[in-house]
Amino acid sequence: MSVPRRALGAGWEQVVRLYLEQQGWQILDVNYRSPFGELDIVALEPTKDGPVVVFVEVRARRSRRYGTPAESVSGTKQARLLATAYRWLAEHAMGEAEPACRFDVAAVSIGADGNAKITLFRAAFDASP
Repeated sequence: MSVPRRALGAGWEQVVRLYLEQQGWQILDVNYRSPFGELDIVALEPTKDGPVVVFVEVRARRSRRYGTPAESVSGTKQARLLATAYRWLAEHAMGEAEPACRFDVAAVSIGADGNAKITLFRAAFDASP
């Protein structure tokens, strides 16, 4: 990935982090790396059934010509995210009970007015073993 593209990615991730915090989510980790891959954002979403650990993959798309941002997360990428999430959970004790977890994709697009629009695809892919 080129430096300008990496910088854009970091900017998109920051926009998504701010958005999630405004929604009441607690950011637990960003850019967590393991031998399997990287998690863009790990956050805790408060829900009526208790907090949920959400692994958020940040994607940007100029158009939907080649599908949605959620569709751009390939099976190989999903497997890497799952392995990395297991590693993160093993390293970060969340209490006695295993927390509820979910994988979301945050799509960032820049409108004609220059403002970022975020669409959150909840449970963007099935993480069942």
